[in-house]
Amino acid sequence: DTMEAGQRVLVSCRESKTSREVVWERATVRYVGPVDGQEGAWVGVEWDNETRGKHDGEVGGRRYFSCAKTWCPGSASFVREKRVRTGQTLVAAVKEKYCGGVSGDELACDMFIHTSSNLRLPVTLVGQDSIVKQQSVLEELKAVYLNGSAFSNMGSPGEVSGAVPRVSELDLSCSLLSSWQEVLKLSRELPKLTLLDISRNAIAWPPSPKDLAPASASASASASASAPSPPAPIFACLRSLILNACSVDWETVV
Repeated sequence: DTMEAGQRVLVSCRESKTSREVVWERATVRYVGPVDGQEGAWVGVEWDNETRGKHDGEVGGRRYFSCAKTWCPGSASFVREKRVRTGQTLVAAVKEKYCGGVSGDELACDMFIHTSSNLRLPVTLVGQDSIVKQQSVLEELKAVYLNGSAFSNMGSPGEVSGAVPRVSELDLSCSLLSSWQEVLKLSRELPKLTLLDISRNAIAWPPSPKDLAPASASASASASASAPSPPAPIFACLRSLILNACSVDWETVV
C-alpha cells in the first residue's frame, strides 16, 4: 500500500537492544522518500512511544519533516518500508483475530462431478467447509475486541453490516484509528451498538463540536422542499463510549 504523511502505521522493532523478540509499535508517517547519503526510499515516522526515537525529523543538517510532539525532540526515526505495516479494514481485522486471517476468496473453489444421469453436483471441499464455518462465526459475534490491532477504517459501505451484523460491543482501543469520520460510519453499519471503546487512538477531531455529527441527509435536498427531514439519530442504542487518552476535551464530547 502507498503510504503518505499523517497515516497511522505499525512498525516492527526489537523489544529491546538485547532482545531478538520482535514487537509492533504504533507510529505516524511524517515523510516518505530519499535520505541524503542513503540508498533507496525511507519512511520517516513519529513514534507513539517516544523512547524509540532518534531525532526530531532533522538529520545531517537537513529537516525532512516536523513532529507533532514539539516538547519531545527525539521522537522520530527513519525506517525501511518493509518494517511498516499499514492499516486494515474492520472486517479484515475481525477475520484475522477470529477466523485465522483466511478470507473466503482464498478458500473458494467451484468443483463439480457429473453423475451417470448427467446431473451436475457440487463437491464440498475442506476449504469450503471453512468458509461456512467462518461466516457462521462472524454472523454470531456480539462482542468484538480488536484492541492493539491494525484496524484503521471501515471499508466499503455495507461491508461491516454484512459480515458482523449482530455486534453490540466493540473495542477498537489502541489501534490505528485516526479519523472521527470512520467512527461515524459505525452508526450506520452497526446500529445496535451499545458499547464502543476507541481509547488510546490518535484521532483527528473536527474543529467544532457541531461537526461531530454527519451532515444532514437533507442538506443536499432541493431548496424548494417545504421542510427538511430531521437527521437520522447517531448511535441510537449506544450506552457507553470510552475515550480515554484520545486528546479530546469534555466540551467536544458533550
